[in-house]
Amino acid sequence: MVAVMVSADTQGEVTPKCGGPKNQRASAACSPFTRTGQDQEPSEECCIAYKALVESANTTDERKNLCYCIQRSARNRPANIPK
Repeated sequence: MVAVMVSADTQGEVTPKCGGPKNQRASAACSPFTRTGQDQEPSEECCIAYKALVESANTTDERKNLCYCIQRSARNRPANIPK
């Protein structure tokens, strides 16, 4: 799994680790749209990067972990999208 890595903690629980290269690439490519408000819509580079990120999650667990990472990122760094 490239985008999201998983490790077991001391009690055997699975903990997602966010921030793999594909996740970082998608975040950087989409920042002018999602964070700064510089772009009015996502760029082609942003869409391609997120598509690659989503396609890298091949199993149910990988998709759940990817979802967790995206949700965590959204909570920690709210988007700059007008209502």
